Order: sequence, then C-alpha cells, then structure tokens
Amino acid sequence: MRPSARSETATGPGSGRARIAFLALLLVLSVAACGPPRERFRGMHTSPKALAEEFLRGLEAEDRPRLEALALSKQEFELEVFPEMPAYGNVPPGFAWSQLELRNFHGLSTVLASQGGRQWELEEMAFRGGATVYQTFTVHRRPMLRLRDRRTGERREMAFFGSLLECDGRYKLFSFNIDR
Repeated sequence: MRPSARSETATGPGSGRARIAFLALLLVLSVAACGPPRERFRGMHTSPKALAEEFLRGLEAEDRPRLEALALSKQEFELEVFPEMPAYGNVPPGFAWSQLELRNFHGLSTVLASQGGRQWELEEMAFRGGATVYQTFTVHRRPMLRLRDRRTGERREMAFFGSLLECDGRYKLFSFNIDR
C-alpha cells in the first residue's frame, strides 16, 4: 500500500473544510431566517419636539390619517404596551384597546374641528403630569405645547394630544385623549 500525500482522519477526507462550509451555511441560513430586526413601534420620532412638530404639520393639513399614524396601533397596544400595564387588571386587551380607540377618536376629532388648518409653530413643550416608567418603555403624561400662530403672531399654551410613549430614546403618541 502506497502512502498518500493527503492524510485522512477518522471522520473522512477533507472533513475540516466540510465542517467549516457546513457551519458557514448554518450561519447564513439562521441569519436569513431571522430577517431584519422587528421594529417594536412603527413611525417613532427622535424627540418629543419632533413628534409634536409632525403633529402640527398634520393638523395644519387637516390630514386625519397622517395624525392617526402618529399614535399607537391596535397591534402595538395589545402586544407591546398592554402586557406591561398593571392598571388594566383583568380587562381583556381587546376591550382596553376599544376604550382607548374611542377616546382617541373623540380627542382627535375635537382638535381637528377646533384647530385644523391653523399654522401653529412650536416654541416649547413641557410635560405637566410626570412620567411613569414601565419595564421597557416610559409614558410621559400631560404634554403642553407653547405655540405661536404663524399668521397672526398669537401665542397660546395648549394640549393637543394625550400621553407620549418613549421607547429606546424614541417617541410615539400614546393617545389623543386630552380630557383632564
């Protein structure tokens, strides 16, 4: 028997390269299966001010769908927010959402009817109700906007929407409910 220039191991010829290729294939497949990371909350803004300014642009345009897109969706509320909020107790998530949705509809309708089309410029924003910290997000309550009407110069302090949700340093409207 003639000695081979290539050595064979107990696991077979070329097993080192085959093992590396197999592991590389597993890695590629696992990354592909995971896909891009899922965004917990869509359409978030980099600051409360950026969110408020987008709200004011939608209000000026009287664009209800644009404004509604700034707030939590049913899926976001039920899957991401509701499980961390003990205040809801034994209430089913669908019922809690229906109550929030009703208050949102009323709050947004009221603001659109009274302020839609106005050209407000945001000068300052403050939270008058503090913040509640949950496991993975924070809710900032009672935002007040100090505004200047770009047409008339009139200055006012107003509440146009309810709480803001903060997650990973980004912001989204929690609700349009401004009943206080």
